[in-house]
Amino acid sequence: MMKIVMVAAAALVLQGCVSAQEQANEDDQICLGYGLQRGSPQYVECRRSILDDRRIRQESADRARAMQSLGNSMVRAVEASKPAPKPQVCRFERQPDGWDRRVCR
Repeated sequence: MMKIVMVAAAALVLQGCVSAQEQANEDDQICLGYGLQRGSPQYVECRRSILDDRRIRQESADRARAMQSLGNSMVRAVEASKPAPKPQVCRFERQPDGWDRRVCR
């Protein structure tokens, strides 16, 4: 079963932009490559597994894009709500021991 998932994952990576018919033919060849007979319960399970894996990967990619977009929106909102930083003013103060110390506020 893990081998089926790995082959399906490899097929997804190599998928690129193919038509639904081309994808179905590739899925068919994957399952037939395991020696499964078309129409057998094992063949049907193989095809279902490939489709489920593709759907899960697409949903995961969609969620990742949505989270990235949400994260970017939140960062922009937080940055926009921050007050402008106050300029830092530094000066030198003479210490009792004769040394100057830099003091910034």
